[in-house]
Amino acid sequence: LDIEDFNRIGHRTPQICDLRPSGGFVMTDLHRNGGIPVVLRRLLDAGLIEGDVMTVTGNTMAENLESLDLSDPDESVVRPIDDPVYEHGAIVILTGSLAPNGTGGLRATAARREVWSTISR
Repeated sequence: LDIEDFNRIGHRTPQICDLRPSGGFVMTDLHRNGGIPVVLRRLLDAGLIEGDVMTVTGNTMAENLESLDLSDPDESVVRPIDDPVYEHGAIVILTGSLAPNGTGGLRATAARREVWSTISR
């Protein structure tokens, strides 16, 4: 992966988990609602991850997730792809004058997006 891949992928992948620090839920809430498999299934169904990759189970990602029941998860914790918490991902990689000694990561969800403001040269 190239550094720019993180920004490119993050820009097209919505944030669907409403988790702290900026959200209203914690990881135990995610676990009670099906955990990471629910997140992966939503991303797979939206075509945002590849289903044909092999996993440590010996099955593909799609095979592992096909029997997952999504009929009743709490959609306030893991939101539907078409109603995300934020339209874009939660991590931004800074470069250039914003990170003069190399690159830096910014967890974009640490602050509410409506308070973001910057001038950069």
